Order: sequence, then C-alpha cells, then structure tokens
Amino acid sequence: MHMSNMALPVILLCAFVLLAVTVVMFSVRAYRGTVTDGQQSYESRISVSYITEKVRQSDTGEGISVTGFGDGDAIVLNQEDSGHKFSTYLYIYDGNLMELFTEEGVEVSPAAGTVVTEMASLEAARQGDVLEYTCTFADGTSTSSCVYIRSGEVSNG
Repeated sequence: MHMSNMALPVILLCAFVLLAVTVVMFSVRAYRGTVTDGQQSYESRISVSYITEKVRQSDTGEGISVTGFGDGDAIVLNQEDSGHKFSTYLYIYDGNLMELFTEEGVEVSPAAGTVVTEMASLEAARQGDVLEYTCTFADGTSTSSCVYIRSGEVSNG
C-alpha cells in the first residue's frame, strides 16, 4: 500500500476519536449539572416538606407562633401533654435548620437543638390562619411555602 492511501483512513480515525471524546466530555458535564440541580431541588423540597409536616402535626389549637431565636426567625409549635406544656422550635443556627423540643418556659441555647439539614436562613410570618415561610439555602436559592392553620388560634411571639 502506498503511504498516501493510508494517511486518509488514519486521519479520519483520529478525527472520529477526537469527536467521540469531545461528545463524551460534554455529556459528562451535562450529567453532572443535572445531578447537582436534582440534588439541590431534592434538598429544598425535603426542607419545605419537613417544616410543613411539623406545622401540620402541631395544628391542634395549642398555638403556632413565630419568634426570634437562633440566627433569625423561629417557628414555635406549642403542645400540651399530661398538664405539661412543651414547645418545638424550628430555627436556623450556624447554617443549619435546627429542631429543639423543650418544656415551655425553660431557657435554652440555640446550640442545644438537633441539626435537621443545611439551610442559610428561615424567614417566617404568621398572618391570621396562614403561616408563610421562606427557606434560603447556602447556594442562594430559596423556596417559599404557606400553611393554612386549621385550629385558627392566633398566637404571636
């Protein structure tokens, strides 16, 4: 075979390999972006669902309020059991959504809570029978939700 006859197939093979590697690299980058976006979306949905479910579980008429605690707003869920009053605080401390269950009136530190998930801030407000809150995450994205409080008892913290 003549050298010029072999050059064309080798050049075509090299071009094909280069194109295939380029397509694979772009595909990997797109896949990683999709996985990262999916993970962030999952974390935000889980956080909002967690708070919403805690509020709904505590919607018994003993009161749901918003007060300052930790690094900003805290959603306070009050309940009574066997004549004792308890409060569950959902709040932000040190870049995390925290949960703290304590007997009402006991002085507690925000550091005493249990980490639920990573979260930069929680802004909450109660307007009548509606609790509105916004969760902001470390990457700057935020998700908002409203929960209708069926017990109807207004408690302002």
